[in-house]
Amino acid sequence: MKKLLLLLISIITLSTGFAQTYVTFSASPVYGCPNTTHDVNVTVKNVSGINLPAGASSYSFSVTFYDTTGGGQTILGSTYTSPTYTDGVANGASKTVTVPNIPFVGAMVCSVYVALNYTYGVPGSFPVSANYTVQSPPNLTIAENPTGTVSLTTTLDAAYSTQFYLNGGSSAVNTSTTGSYTPTVSGTYTAKAYEAYNVNTVPSTVGCISAIPSGPVTISVTTAIIAGQNANVSVYPNPMTSSLTISTGISYKLTYELSDMNGALLRASDFTSVANVNVESLKAGTYLLVVKDNNSKIASYKLVK
Repeated sequence: MKKLLLLLISIITLSTGFAQTYVTFSASPVYGCPNTTHDVNVTVKNVSGINLPAGASSYSFSVTFYDTTGGGQTILGSTYTSPTYTDGVANGASKTVTVPNIPFVGAMVCSVYVALNYTYGVPGSFPVSANYTVQSPPNLTIAENPTGTVSLTTTLDAAYSTQFYLNGGSSAVNTSTTGSYTPTVSGTYTAKAYEAYNVNTVPSTVGCISAIPSGPVTISVTTAIIAGQNANVSVYPNPMTSSLTISTGISYKLTYELSDMNGALLRASDFTSVANVNVESLKAGTYLLVVKDNNSKIASYKLVK
């Protein structure tokens, strides 16, 4: 009897509603290529104060996007209705659904209507409406931080990557999902935001990029030519930060030795092609790096930290 009474109280509460806000939602991506269609992730949170228990209830979501440009309300795509779930959604819990093929015309503010439709003894619905802002690909700012590393200082939505360009070239020398790139060639670098979230583009990695590149940053990479061989040894960054990279076109085993200016050996190891040396604990000062092939020195560098 007590359980039945609690169930009836819950049903009445769901039907009449004692709270003003029942669900909230957020949507991504923040950025969208103009005149393309995108899958939009909508995360709905139950803040009704009521638990919809697994097994004893079922629920689904309906989502409608509207273009409110010019004061009108034009439906973008079509109303999306999710599958029916029976796993329950507790008060304070969230559920993410993917709404397919929403057309973005450019930078815009959409009005989004979301409803949590439930059956818990009796059917009901928790609706909410709010704005969702879509931005065009941003213009970026890059900096040499730490020294020798091109780093992105603008935070991007997860749907974006960064393309880096060398000396004003039209082809990217690197595409980064983290916003950072450690160059191996000296020169002037710029960056653009790169959008790869367009599900209807084949290949899927083809998207739009920001119209204007970032301001330039000039990087100097220490490089030594190995006499008699068609290969370079690059060492960067210099000044050193927490990590030092040694990169070479040689595919067989080499050895590096890092010493202070008094000749004390601090780091040494064999490597092939690339070595990453942890120098975080080294004090500020000047150091000598020697690269050897079978105990014969083929390159040396004076490095600072």
